Amino acid sequence: MKLAEALIIRKDIYKNLKQLENRIRRNITIQEGTSAPENSNALLVEYNEQHKEYVGLVVKINLTNAKIFLKFYHPIEEKEVEATMTEALALRDYLKERSSALREFAAEASSSRAVLTRTEVRFKTTMKASDIQKEQDRTGKLLRQLDLKIQEKNWNAELE
Repeated sequence: MKLAEALIIRKDIYKNLKQLENRIRRNITIQEGTSAPENSNALLVEYNEQHKEYVGLVVKINLTNAKIFLKFYHPIEEKEVEATMTEALALRDYLKERSSALREFAAEASSSRAVLTRTEVRFKTTMKASDIQKEQDRTGKLLRQLDLKIQEKNWNAELE
C-alpha cells in the first residue's frame, strides 16, 4: 500500500471514530421507559476495534515517514537539504503557521481606523503592509513547493 493511500484510510477511520463517538453519546442516556435506538455497548466494541486499526495505521505511517528522505529548500537553514519526511512535515506545519500569521499582520497593517474628531487618538502602522505581504507571498510559495514534494513522495513510497 502506498503511503498516500494509508493517509486517506487514516482520515476515513478518524472520521468514523468521531461519528461513533457521537452515536455512543446519543445512546448512553435515555429517558426512562424508552429504549435506545442503538446498542451503545455494541457501538463501543466497534469503536475500540476501529481505534486499534487507527493506532496501528498511525504507527506504520510514522515509521514510514521516519525512513523516507526527500530534498527540499529549507527556509530556516536557507539552503537545499535532504531530510526525512518527518522533518519536512514539521517544516510544512511551521510554514502554514507563518503564512497565516503574516496574512493577519498584513491585514492589520493595511487597515485604517476612522478618526472622527481632532481630539481622538490617532493610530499609525509601524510596518509596511506591502513588505509583510511580500514575505507572506514568499512563505506561501515555499509552502506550496514543499507540499508538492511531500505529496509526490506520499504517492511513490510504500507503507512500512
